[in-house]
Amino acid sequence: MTEKEEEKYWSEHSVCSMCGNIYINTETDMICPDCQMDSFNVLIDNDLKDILIEKFKNFKGDFVSKRLNYEKDIADIIGFKENKSQLYDIIKDNVKVELKKQQNAQWLDVYKIANLSEDELYNISVLFLYYKKGEKNINTMAILTYKEILDILDISDNDLFHISKVKNLKIQMKYSLSKTKVLNKSSFILT
Repeated sequence: MTEKEEEKYWSEHSVCSMCGNIYINTETDMICPDCQMDSFNVLIDNDLKDILIEKFKNFKGDFVSKRLNYEKDIADIIGFKENKSQLYDIIKDNVKVELKKQQNAQWLDVYKIANLSEDELYNISVLFLYYKKGEKNINTMAILTYKEILDILDISDNDLFHISKVKNLKIQMKYSLSKTKVLNKSSFILT
């Protein structure tokens, strides 16, 4: 970006004083639209956290060692419904959650993330469920948004734009996301 382009960009954009995200300027606001959303959305997120805290001890059973088709078991534990979508696995009311169950690193399809809307990047929770090999209980949980995952992977909006354009190629763009990176970024962790 040239100096003039950068100057123009920052005359049209601001950094949110609450979350640090960049957003398009409005007349008077110093807060991005995501932080201005009504408190209902904040309460839903807090409700999800409260449910996970309450039900954490119930995350045990044969589903833990299943490689596939464990989503319904988890949905049943926390009172959600299974969802057969590419974007999220379980849903309750307006709360959408993608499940990632693993022992350590998780491979993520960045092409799928590149095609999410701005709303989906910020409003779909990704619940990481960690377990030890041979055990039948989840021992650690953490929640991130897709936007936070992109930040961890250091994938810019420009990168996403170019990744989203390779749809006709028969390839997958997978990035490894370690447990350590998830736990370092997440503001919600249960152990």
